[in-house]
Amino acid sequence: MLNKSISVKDCRDILLKATNIDPNVNDVCYEVNLIDDSFGYIADLARLAISVGEQNDEISSKKFMFVAKLVPLDSNGEIRRSDLNWMFDREAFMYSEILLKIKEAANWYPKCYLARENLLVLEDLNLSGFKHLVHRTRLDRPLVECVLRSVAAMHADSIAFEVKIHPKTVREVFGAYKAEFAITPEMKWFQMGLEAVKRIIPISRNYHRYSSKYSNKLFDELVFPVYEMVKPSKKYRNVFCHQDLWAGNIMFKFQKTNGEDNLNEPISCVFMDFQFPRYLPPVADVLMFILMSTRLENRREYLMSYYKYYYDCLRMELEKQELNPDDVLTWHDFQSSCNELKLFPLVFNCVALPFTFYPKDIQVKMKNCTDAEFQRVRDVGHYDFMLQYMKEDDEFKDVILESIEELMEELFD
Repeated sequence: MLNKSISVKDCRDILLKATNIDPNVNDVCYEVNLIDDSFGYIADLARLAISVGEQNDEISSKKFMFVAKLVPLDSNGEIRRSDLNWMFDREAFMYSEILLKIKEAANWYPKCYLARENLLVLEDLNLSGFKHLVHRTRLDRPLVECVLRSVAAMHADSIAFEVKIHPKTVREVFGAYKAEFAITPEMKWFQMGLEAVKRIIPISRNYHRYSSKYSNKLFDELVFPVYEMVKPSKKYRNVFCHQDLWAGNIMFKFQKTNGEDNLNEPISCVFMDFQFPRYLPPVADVLMFILMSTRLENRREYLMSYYKYYYDCLRMELEKQELNPDDVLTWHDFQSSCNELKLFPLVFNCVALPFTFYPKDIQVKMKNCTDAEFQRVRDVGHYDFMLQYMKEDDEFKDVILESIEELMEELFD
């Protein structure tokens, strides 16, 4: 069934883009194999091997490896996450229309050789030495700064596209995908996430400081501004924002020490999964990434220095593009945007973090469950599911409570 997702003609087109090889159709064969331990709610990952030449001739035959991202199908060939298929459509659009226009050969996203509504074919970054971190790894300062360098490059490329190439904003290029897709008062998964947060607040570590003035009604009123914050700002410079930067969507390349990756010396990183981009001020990416990837202790110590590091990197990247940083985004304006818009990343982190931090085996079960089971967890029993693993898993509990503690400080201090 997997092999039916792609054709010999597709493989020929892929090879032409990836290698400049233009093989005779008769010389091409391919194989698609699922990556069993891959995780993702809306897609299956597979390895695509394309061979060219006589298959029994090791000298003339060549094999090329790629990663394929496919719409997940059940055993009957039906789409397993039909209600989320719009995300796959959106990502295919980002690869085929947005990313290539912003910068054709950027080093912050993988090369894409085929993008359509049910299939993406990407370069296999493992072959270039990139790897995912172990699930649940919380990033320390060297890793955070590595990511911030790439975030700055992405944002600078977005700005340069607008200033030097395209007469309109990046948002105009989004076309039919401009409308907000996840964070609205009507979006059930987000509202159920907020309900779960409200039910957990009374057991948060700092609740005693706010219990006399806290109410669910007041919480709703204080959180309501996020629905405006997810729209392009009329006050601050907007850029193309990834909006889903956590460790599972980032691949790193490291310096070697005695032949082994030195996790304290990252060289570079590449971003994956472009389903959720928005056109927002840079802090929407910067702070969301930091919140979803570090522990609270790290943030308390380094957050301000992370902001400064990002901004210095952004200045450097803009200067590479022959743009004057002070004409684009001053340090003062960036700081102001961090203060004025931080509520959105803080709220979103509380809602989304559990889905990224469940134990790996639970994530795989959620990936493979039926639509009805998945919707029950996401849209109905989110709180019960979270509470179950908070009782069973101290690390999960600590990370969830940290996110709520930070949000409470922002809302009530």
